[in-house]
Amino acid sequence: MRRPASCARRGQIQFGETIMVVVVIVFILIVGIVFYFNASRNSVEKQIRTVDQAQSMTVVNNILSLPEIGCDPSVTTGRCVDLLKLEHLASQIDCGSSDPTSKYYCSLFGAGLVTITIVDAPQTSGPTTILFYNSSLPNSTATDSQFRFTTVYDPVSGEQLFAYFNVSRYQRGASFG
Repeated sequence: MRRPASCARRGQIQFGETIMVVVVIVFILIVGIVFYFNASRNSVEKQIRTVDQAQSMTVVNNILSLPEIGCDPSVTTGRCVDLLKLEHLASQIDCGSSDPTSKYYCSLFGAGLVTITIVDAPQTSGPTTILFYNSSLPNSTATDSQFRFTTVYDPVSGEQLFAYFNVSRYQRGASFG
């Protein structure tokens, strides 16, 4: 026995409504998943920046606490860096060499670029920048720079100079952009 035509049309309409509901639900799920992954990516990028900043500050604190470049306590109080000792140590560090001393400092500082800028250098008309350490990774990019202020003692002139460390860490791999 044949069904009346109105029953067949009503069944087709109900089947079409069901398909549209499924399409809308899938669309809402896709939008939710995209939103969730974008929020997760932003959270991970923020955590990476926070860790990079902490590692940069750790490098500066490691440098400032090195007794090899510290000022003589009879000359100054607080954290101070001796300019001649600093320049000598900077000339000795070569991460490409097999020298155990260089290997020690390279493992202590990690992959990065450290410069010291002396703001009120007396012999020059402007700031003087000293490259203290540079060890890059292949296929790496530099992260944001971190700054830390300190004083530098110049034993030749007997002056304490205002300076800052600029630390950029190198990071392997592609960014999330």
